[in-house]
Amino acid sequence: MVKLSIVVPTLGRKKELAELLESLAQLPQEYIEVIIVDQNAIGFLDDVLAKTSIDQLQHCHVHFTGAARARNWGFRFTTGDVVNFCDDDANVVPELYTIVKTVFANDKALGMATFKVVDPVFNLPCMVSFANTNCTVSRDNFNTITIEFAQFWRRSVFEKLHGYDETLGIGVYYGADEGQDIVIRAIEQSIKMEYFNQILFFHPQKYEAPIKRYYQYARGTGRVLYLHGNKLYVVKKQCIFLVKSFVGFFIYMLWRPNTSLRYGARFSGFIVGFFNSIFGRYLVKD
Repeated sequence: MVKLSIVVPTLGRKKELAELLESLAQLPQEYIEVIIVDQNAIGFLDDVLAKTSIDQLQHCHVHFTGAARARNWGFRFTTGDVVNFCDDDANVVPELYTIVKTVFANDKALGMATFKVVDPVFNLPCMVSFANTNCTVSRDNFNTITIEFAQFWRRSVFEKLHGYDETLGIGVYYGADEGQDIVIRAIEQSIKMEYFNQILFFHPQKYEAPIKRYYQYARGTGRVLYLHGNKLYVVKKQCIFLVKSFVGFFIYMLWRPNTSLRYGARFSGFIVGFFNSIFGRYLVKD
């Protein structure tokens, strides 16, 4: 049987983590393990963890922040054949293990499987658009059909890729796109990755996220261009992001000023992230 390891970095969330653990407890316990990478103050999660019925759960308290670093740290404690790095504010469907086990058991060459994520309230795709049919993750679609917490990596493949780039992701200066970065690296190594049009995760779409967060996320997008600017397909995707952000800022300026500011934050964050990466220091700080 396929053993599944689920690593959950967490910071500042109790209710959401409790709901995630409740959904993970519905999975067949003999075949899963959960590693909580706790970036909170000591004792913050004690009441949440005391109530969980998950059989194989490890609680790792760390003294750093950063989602990518926490994922890599948690991976060191995993023993599964397949590894997932779940967000602490997501929920999973009860069929998750059966579906993941089947796709990996049926395709020994599969390095990564990724699945659809929807908002639980609106039942719409969350964060990226996702395809409506199964397809191979490729240079043409890598940025629209996968997001890091919906990715399931074969253990040997994740080790080969040396994990996530810890300069990217929530909790560090370049605040996003560690998932895109690792997928790009996998594409360059011809690792087989497949998208399956099945909903395995529910995650809230945070339409009203603070403008500063859009800015921080976009710095990560700019850094990805710096890291992979020698690849034409990456340059094309990032330029589309930049143009949409620039145009959106002006289109919404008159009647939806908050939306305009979000597009402006994306544009400026991208530029700052790219040039800070070039010069190797923070020319613009928070």
